[in-house]
Amino acid sequence: MLEQENEKYRQAREKGENYEPQELENGETLRKLMVTSRFALMKSYDKLHESQKQRLHLLLHLFPDIRKGYCFVQQLRNIYNKHYQPAVARLKLAKWYDRMVQAKLGTFKTVAETLEKHNYNIINYFENRATNAAAESFNAKIKAFRAQFRGVAD
Repeated sequence: MLEQENEKYRQAREKGENYEPQELENGETLRKLMVTSRFALMKSYDKLHESQKQRLHLLLHLFPDIRKGYCFVQQLRNIYNKHYQPAVARLKLAKWYDRMVQAKLGTFKTVAETLEKHNYNIINYFENRATNAAAESFNAKIKAFRAQFRGVAD
């Protein structure tokens, strides 16, 4: 759909004409909808403003694959935000993973591989809700310190 819109822009430019794109229900063009919706796609649905919810509904109606992906992200977010026991979390993640594989969304292949590779560490998160963020932060500070004094002999 977006490729068709881009092609119409290109053809109009070649002819020296001005292309007026079709407006959607909310008064935006398809391009503007795509640009303004990208932040809404990264947020939890219940944290969206009303205008973002309207844009998101329109976007998900126009693009079914984006709808599938957004639903998978929300489901995974819900698993992580609830305080499940590790055994329950493992089961929920396994079911989510199976649904994702059945949906055959190529963009989620990396996510699936990461879940398989780091399954033990991911389930470990549900035991005490701790991440390695503190260690990563400390490593970043050490690297910044070393970079700041690179070349100093003493």
